[in-house]
Amino acid sequence: MALDLTIITLLGFWLTITLLYATPLCERFGVKRVLLVRLVPQWNFFAPNPGTQDFHLLYRDQLVDGSVGPWRECADFTGKRPAAAPIWHPEKRAKKTLYDITAMLITENLTDRNLIKLSIPHLLALNYVAALPRSSLSTARQFVLIETCASDPKPNVVFLSGLYSL
Repeated sequence: MALDLTIITLLGFWLTITLLYATPLCERFGVKRVLLVRLVPQWNFFAPNPGTQDFHLLYRDQLVDGSVGPWRECADFTGKRPAAAPIWHPEKRAKKTLYDITAMLITENLTDRNLIKLSIPHLLALNYVAALPRSSLSTARQFVLIETCASDPKPNVVFLSGLYSL
């Protein structure tokens, strides 16, 4: 009985601190300094900077004659949310992966283009794009990461790759 009460008390305390840590109140009470050990998960239900942009992965092929085809968006990262999305939405993982890759490429402080080509986010995007179906006339492929925002109709190029042989 005493063990049960102790466990319930500890879990209740942990839940209270977790909820406090997830709100703006934690800074008022100085909770962030106390929780340096990170035993309490940080949830971003009340994010101070909500995401306002979308990222798009596009690719194009260079053909045998040297001409370059039109940009095509990768279908895995587009589409509307289904009605059951608040309950079950496994497609969000693809969008989250694209967001993470783009965020990593943005934060890379590599001035040398050859070093960027060896970075993990660049290799992930390149591997994905290179594995997409292609025409037998395609000799090379290029990809671009684009950022769009509802308040600004002009897309912003985040990263443009070179042409890679297929």
